[in-house]
Amino acid sequence: MNRRRAAGAVSGVVFGAGFGVPFCAVFCAVFCAACCVVGCSGSSSSASSTSGAADRAGVEDVVRAPLVDPAAPYEEARHRAAAAVQAGDLDGALKLLDAALGGVVPVARPGVPSSVVARTRCDRAAVLSRRAAVVADLAARERDLRAGLLDCDDDERGPVLREALAHALVRRARALGDGAAVRRARRALYDESLALFPTAPAAVDLAVVCEADDDLPAALAAAEQAVALVPDGAPDKPRVVALRDRLKRYAHVEGDFKSASQRHFVARFEGPGEERLAWGVLDQLEKAWFTVGQRLDLYPDEPITVVVYTGDQYRQATATPDWSTGAFDGKIRIREGLLAAERGTLADTLVHEYVHAALFVGLPSATATSLPAWFNEGLAQSLEPSSADVDVVRLLAHTGKAPLSALQGRSFVALSKVEADAAYVTARAMVQTLLDRRGVYGVQQLVAGLRSGSAFDDALGTSFALTPAQLWALLP
Repeated sequence: MNRRRAAGAVSGVVFGAGFGVPFCAVFCAVFCAACCVVGCSGSSSSASSTSGAADRAGVEDVVRAPLVDPAAPYEEARHRAAAAVQAGDLDGALKLLDAALGGVVPVARPGVPSSVVARTRCDRAAVLSRRAAVVADLAARERDLRAGLLDCDDDERGPVLREALAHALVRRARALGDGAAVRRARRALYDESLALFPTAPAAVDLAVVCEADDDLPAALAAAEQAVALVPDGAPDKPRVVALRDRLKRYAHVEGDFKSASQRHFVARFEGPGEERLAWGVLDQLEKAWFTVGQRLDLYPDEPITVVVYTGDQYRQATATPDWSTGAFDGKIRIREGLLAAERGTLADTLVHEYVHAALFVGLPSATATSLPAWFNEGLAQSLEPSSADVDVVRLLAHTGKAPLSALQGRSFVALSKVEADAAYVTARAMVQTLLDRRGVYGVQQLVAGLRSGSAFDDALGTSFALTPAQLWALLP
């Protein structure tokens, strides 16, 4: 966003320990449950004297031995599994219990009380839960929890296992990334997680994914669920309410919008009267994809959505300051597209907001969401088609240099118009100083460092041998 535009907040809301129970803590109760395996065993001295290898080697003899009590093989397997758990041999414990049960799906044995089989299955569920807590592979963790839940869904361990599986599904959904290609899979995982054990993080993530898919009704429903799940007074309550309110505004304004698309962009617009404008917007953005890509060596392959508002729609949807004419919050949002086209400012607005989008989509998520506003905004201004006509020195003398503290945040959206004017001009001057020193190659090197995961200050130091404070001090 330029000095007339608000960047908006990145729509992805990610929560850590602020909601729910940390994944490892979820298993505490399950770990304790595993102790029942040990508690139901025979003498501890007998258990500790038998090695895991010997247990596995002798399990078939134990199960098939012609004993008078048909339940004896189960109790013996449970006893040996308890010893294996104590020794840290969780795989061995599972083999012993599976052998006693006749496999993953228990085999009915004549004369064996159902309570004995149930206890053995619950022991297996406890071991599966414990293994799921320590395995690094998210898919393997999920399989173990599903298997454990099959054994003890109706047992007292069932709620604990359902909660653990719900958290595991959220972790796997987040590990898939943010791309359009995985949104359907992520939605399915979040839906299942919420059905098992509703949590605010899962509902918020689902709302964000649905909004990215332009499914505003589903996004709003998930956001409403998230608001209901967050206790009043919780630190994250305002952020979740803000997400819900933002989606309400979008749904109200964009409910009947149409779509058109080209190779790298999707345009959303109100109706037939704006369709010609929408196609013109798409054409200009495709050109920006190529020209900006050449300057930054950054070519996002993720489709980017641009929403074209006319009349008062932009203010109703975005609730941004009056001086804003464009924003990026995961989607490019353009104010009064028809008027901007008539005034010849639409190309600048589109390129400017596309630079924000390219950095957001093309850089690692943690890097893109932590870029200082001075670089994000200064770079976007420097790549606008009319930037060559701007006398930055004269503008800086007029507005004055904004304090560095006002430039290091994520956006200028909270600033007054006077403060925003100074911030945008100062940001433009800082980026121009970088270009004057090393040209576009230096900026490409900085962006390459960011793409590789470097922190911004480190990438700036590597490419220009400057800190932000040193760069700011160079300005008049």
